[in-house]
Amino acid sequence: LSAVEASREKDGIRLATLSQLENESIADPVSNQHRQALESLQAAGCTIEAIEFEDIETIVQVKNALRYCELATHWRDGPMPYRRGEIRPNEDHSSLHSRLRTGGEELSDFPRSRMLAGAALIEKPGGRQYGRAHEVRRSITEKLEQQLESFDAIVTPTVPHLAPKLDA
Repeated sequence: LSAVEASREKDGIRLATLSQLENESIADPVSNQHRQALESLQAAGCTIEAIEFEDIETIVQVKNALRYCELATHWRDGPMPYRRGEIRPNEDHSSLHSRLRTGGEELSDFPRSRMLAGAALIEKPGGRQYGRAHEVRRSITEKLEQQLESFDAIVTPTVPHLAPKLDA
């Protein structure tokens, strides 16, 4: 929003928002803040257009399949060097990895189920599903880029729920 407000030519800025985001998977406070941001951007002179992207459900499934495969591969091949995009010191993962492998600690059901799903996708039959997921992601990315090429940016919430409050 501040970038738009600082812009000299607000009237020419075209922004897209995904109409599929207005559903029950987005918490009301997040949806309200998103709507308020869109109204502020429009009041600042931007053109807002709600678009529908037909492959939105496939995007989520492909993203998850790729993440689970990569999680399983990193686990199989050794400690993971990153977590959610941030580089982590190898000793953190080496220590956890060896403790879990030697039975000193247990993984919770959530990451365990993701690793098992990823391992199944990689190994049956010969990892073709993993390769296919990359092909589908490329195809969807191309379609989305074509649909968005007339827009300057896409405006979406980054998370579906508000962060929990921390006790001071």
